[in-house]
Amino acid sequence: MEAHADAVRTITEATGGTVSYLLAPSRPPSGVVITTRVDPVDTLCVGGDLRGFMRGMYRGSELTSGDIVFCEDSVARSATIAHELGHTFGLRHGPEPNDLMFFRFGNRRATGFGPRESVVMRMMLDRPAGNRFPDSDRGVTSSSAVEERVVVCR
Repeated sequence: MEAHADAVRTITEATGGTVSYLLAPSRPPSGVVITTRVDPVDTLCVGGDLRGFMRGMYRGSELTSGDIVFCEDSVARSATIAHELGHTFGLRHGPEPNDLMFFRFGNRRATGFGPRESVVMRMMLDRPAGNRFPDSDRGVTSSSAVEERVVVCR
């Protein structure tokens, strides 16, 4: 639970607190709920080199719920938790081996979101919902004062 609490704190700080990730022992009545579990026999874990992954349910482009699966028990106590929470936020894999969102686990991968990843998250929060490439938000001057809540259950 300590590693989960660290990951929740890390992603909440990276968003500047605009999106609050909370850790709960059971499913709450509201919020976007992300569950975590260890399942080494999941089809994506068997025979592959995945440490963990996130499956999400979406309404359009909006995440409505998700499930983070760890392929090994030890992974559920590592920075991979924060990496997978990054996916729940909408981050993709990054190009730099020392970034938390790098696609492959390695000795140089960060244990928290770096300045570049935090800026990307804050920029994502400044965009109107549903905005896609090419940018159509030229007139946006500031983000709306919407606070989101994501609850992580283990």
